[in-house]
Amino acid sequence: MKIVFLIDNLDSGGAERQIVLLATLFHTAGNDVSVLGYCKGDFYLPELQKHNIEYRMIDSNSAIDRLLKFRKEIRKRNPDALIAFMYTPSILAEFASVPFRRWKLIVSERSYIPKIIPLSTCVVKHFHIIADYVVSNSHRNAARVLEIVPSLRSKLKVVYNGLDLNHFKPADDTAEHPHSPFRIICVASHQENKNAIGCIKALSQILPAERPSFVWYGSKRSASGVDYSAYLNAVAMAKEYGVEDSIRFEEPEQNLLPVYQNADALILPSFIEGLSNVVCEAMACGLPVLMGENVSDSTRFIQPGINGFLFDPESPASIKDSILSVMKVNRDQWAAMRKVSRDTAENLFSQKVFFESYHALLQ
Repeated sequence: MKIVFLIDNLDSGGAERQIVLLATLFHTAGNDVSVLGYCKGDFYLPELQKHNIEYRMIDSNSAIDRLLKFRKEIRKRNPDALIAFMYTPSILAEFASVPFRRWKLIVSERSYIPKIIPLSTCVVKHFHIIADYVVSNSHRNAARVLEIVPSLRSKLKVVYNGLDLNHFKPADDTAEHPHSPFRIICVASHQENKNAIGCIKALSQILPAERPSFVWYGSKRSASGVDYSAYLNAVAMAKEYGVEDSIRFEEPEQNLLPVYQNADALILPSFIEGLSNVVCEAMACGLPVLMGENVSDSTRFIQPGINGFLFDPESPASIKDSILSVMKVNRDQWAAMRKVSRDTAENLFSQKVFFESYHALLQ
């Protein structure tokens, strides 16, 4: 089967990681696979190159130029299947598929849709009706899609993120865990939605001697790749609130496994999310997870006090309470939380289930 995947770029985002994984799985299964993008970003390019999977970035001068170039390229390739991740790639895939197509078409709705969206965005989402399937990676987002386009009910599918459970696993020796001071990590790019400010304010409400070691790994650039304002604001706020010695900002890591294995818990303070890769990976590595109680499908895979804690991302006090709660568990409780996180990841985030779900849709 000839399959073309569409993505914005190969930067260090969650959708980019998932499409690279899916392309690799289909390639390994013996399919002819290629990936098309339209803007700079090559964080995951080495993974495609390792498997000899073609990646082509199609330059464009404008949105219209991009639509036309992608349409021409896709129709020239004439694949058996076209799979697009994210908003703009899905538009490109749908435009290339009218007025007729011979390929299976799968588009996606991965980013959570806020309550108030532009009318133009609502209109665009109705074009999903021409696809064979629309895939969301969370039930919460799928429900929101159906509020906007009820006619998609038969086409809308939920497929959780996949990951290599043989790679993402707890360290063999956990005798030194939990550490002192307790190690909390966040893995997220610097965007206002990721809520670094909420974490900074939460840390400021904890006595200095009782604060955890807190490291934030993520691109200092915004999704557009040119805006550093969210990062600079976080650094300034950390200094203003007197926690600059308690939180460290690092660049994204290509290999996150040792980061997870040397941490004691993961926090994702975002206001809204699809299904975050880092949550899936951290759970697979046996970490308790702290995140928003109404964010993504958090209540489906985090049991408060059992394998993590939930909080109100709008409330620094609530974030603080979740941090203190996870730091107070004893060694036996912490070990039990690790096991539940790992078991949950095995049940929900297997790359085998991920691949088989998409393979079934293409059949």
